[in-house]
Amino acid sequence: MGYEYPGYLLQNYCEDQAVYGIQQALQASGFSVGSIDGKFGPATQQAVMGFQSANGLTCDGVVGPNTWNVLMCAIGC
Repeated sequence: MGYEYPGYLLQNYCEDQAVYGIQQALQASGFSVGSIDGKFGPATQQAVMGFQSANGLTCDGVVGPNTWNVLMCAIGC
């Protein structure tokens, strides 16, 4: 995938290419986001929280640099 951290927090109501990337990565890691559409909604937030919990991260449903790096490593980027 090769996405780089965009430099800002990705959270509910964000909508951009970076969200599309995390949705793909979450789906590839076994966490359902519903539709992969680049919109950070409740399903994406729940998937992020599940991923964070499963990986010993702060479970806040927000993708910052720590969650981003662990997620990208999980899919081999």
